[in-house]
Amino acid sequence: VALTLFCREDPSVRFRVATINPEISDMCMSVDDLDLWNNIVGESVTADPYILCAHFECIGGVEAAGLLPGLSGRQSLSKEVSGQELASPRLQAKGPFRDTWHPSAVFCKGVTTLNWLEGHAKGYLNRLDDRELEQRFPTGHPPIVATLRI
Repeated sequence: VALTLFCREDPSVRFRVATINPEISDMCMSVDDLDLWNNIVGESVTADPYILCAHFECIGGVEAAGLLPGLSGRQSLSKEVSGQELASPRLQAKGPFRDTWHPSAVFCKGVTTLNWLEGHAKGYLNRLDDRELEQRFPTGHPPIVATLRI
């Protein structure tokens, strides 16, 4: 899903908002698919600020984002602000030494970050029992909250 939003007070101010859930096949796009992808995050729309919410669980996590056209060389908002990706527990792994991973990220261009909600420490996540984890992370993704200024 991709939208271009306009400011009611000043229609010349606009920005793009998109959400993606890429799969392995998106790393080898056809020319038509690549045109669509570039319309979302490519260099052809760099004049407009954008906010891209992405779920990377199908390609192994945020670390694989650089393999996608348009995201190569770009850092997520979490990485820019805190120096690390936002961790989430692997709900499939049970027990006290649960592994964490980075399934989701937000990418931005042309915006200023005013506030950012840090994630949970790995030690804290490991202390939660399975029931608590499923309640706090029902989809397996961390909550990503930021206040941005365009």
